[in-house]
Amino acid sequence: LIKNFAGINASLAVKAGSVLKTLSPQNNIMANAAVEESFPRNFAIYDLSQFLGAVSLFDDPDFEFEDQFVTIRNGKNAVRYFYADESMIKAAGDKKIVLPSVEAEVNVTAVQLQEILKAASVLQVPEIALIGDESGIRLVAVDTKNNTSNRYSVDLDGEANGNFRVIFKAENIKVLNSDYLVQVCAKGISRFNSEKLGVEYFIAIESTSTFK
Repeated sequence: LIKNFAGINASLAVKAGSVLKTLSPQNNIMANAAVEESFPRNFAIYDLSQFLGAVSLFDDPDFEFEDQFVTIRNGKNAVRYFYADESMIKAAGDKKIVLPSVEAEVNVTAVQLQEILKAASVLQVPEIALIGDESGIRLVAVDTKNNTSNRYSVDLDGEANGNFRVIFKAENIKVLNSDYLVQVCAKGISRFNSEKLGVEYFIAIESTSTFK
């Protein structure tokens, strides 16, 4: 989970408790997750990749959270890793995000999600479109600025209020591999929710998206 969050924001501010939240520097991706662990205090990590590298030095470490640092320990070996100043971290707020409206709601399996992201990479197209019309609902890997671009589509199950064409930048679909309930709002935001993992992502949709 933290590795996934590192792909959204290289830093992480952790609040005491059992919820982790992150926000991208561009404010276009927010994620939160309920975790089994309960953190005893607030702290911040400036470089998550480096922190994960420190954790990887041990097979099964314990974590001791002190005032200024966390001690990562396994037997006689230990790393003292200092916290960052929380003011240096781009952090998600405490306010819960609620979509003001839901124009479409679809189920996307882990397999379908991986297929469409792989297709976008192979075809070298920059966008993922969620399209709903008289012929059904589908995810399409496409370049919307090029009418002759190659494209790959996956049919989905879902419900919608009218026709829509929701555009995502493929690079913004930074979610863990899981089944998702995907909801889209005409106000420019979407929600990817995985009940299995207890994680949800709010991802901005492009201004070129249309709802009819």
